[in-house]
Amino acid sequence: MQRVVVDANVLVSVITRSIEQQRESAKALLVRAADGELTAIVPQFVVFETTFVVVPGVLLIDDCPWKRVLDLCRRHSIRSRARPWSPSPRTRDTTR
Repeated sequence: MQRVVVDANVLVSVITRSIEQQRESAKALLVRAADGELTAIVPQFVVFETTFVVVPGVLLIDDCPWKRVLDLCRRHSIRSRARPWSPSPRTRDTTR
């Protein structure tokens, strides 16, 4: 399956509706991901950047318990459309 890394511009375009053509392209990409045609990868820093742009004055901190969040997502995901998450060999913590 095709994988696409989503930039903050994609999310900001959909949220702010500033440039119609850009918004339509961004929306089409996200719809394809929602329909399972491709995998949209949204890095953590993209979420932070999008929040900073859309909601000025927000203080962003990175103290989220990501392992717990991913465990909860795995338990509550739509199992028919989502594959269980597992770290790739490049991201697996080998220090334990």
